Order: sequence, then C-alpha cells, then structure tokens
Amino acid sequence: MTVIDKFRSLVPLHVGLVLASTGVGVTVATHLAVLIGALSHTDVTGGRVKDPRRGREIATASLITQVPVVMLVARNATRTGRTPRAERVAMGVLAAASALSIPVQLLGTGFERAAMAPTAAALAVGFARLSLGGD
Repeated sequence: MTVIDKFRSLVPLHVGLVLASTGVGVTVATHLAVLIGALSHTDVTGGRVKDPRRGREIATASLITQVPVVMLVARNATRTGRTPRAERVAMGVLAAASALSIPVQLLGTGFERAAMAPTAAALAVGFARLSLGGD
C-alpha cells in the first residue's frame, strides 16, 4: 500500500469535501466579519495592518479570491466521474498554500492561533484529498 493509498483510506473523499468546505466557509465568514466590523482587522492580519480601511480592503480582496475556490470545491462536491487534471493540480496548489500558512497563523494573534491555524490545517488536508480525485 502506497502513502497515497493510506492517505485515501484515512481521509475518504467525502471527509476531504467536508474539511475543504468547512475551511472555506470559516475563511469567508472571517473576512465577512471584518467587513461588517464584528471582528477587528488586526485580529486577522496579526496586527501587521494598522489602518482599518486598509484592513477592510484586504478582507474584500480575500473574499474575491475565495470565489473560484468555492466554485472549485462545489464542483468537486457535485462531480460524478473523473476530476480533470487541471482541477486536481489546483487543489494540490491550494493544499500546499494552506499547509504553508499554518506556521504563519501559529505565529499570529490569539485569533489566528485558535481559529485560523486549525482552519488552514483542515483546508490543507481537505484540498490534498480532493487533489487525488475520486475513490
């Protein structure tokens, strides 16, 4: 049994979909919370952005970048048959980016450590599983 086979057995496709969907949902909700003022932009940016207007601009840009990610996860949730290679590669890139963001989140604010590091981990595992395609 290869490492990929072991990963597939540990994380079935439906679990990968749940992890990716939940992670994307938390990410979108976080940026929406910044936009409506329910969450301070400094909690999300690790205090690196001081200007609230700039913080809302970043939250808006982040929300816009989530649109294709949401569409990609939704396509995988409703797919029957083989996942196109380009989509599997995109999921692999998203998995790597999510995994690389975990240390950044752990070095950030209390909110980033408590909420966003686990979210990044869920995204990394979920996207990694989706990058392998169907069972």
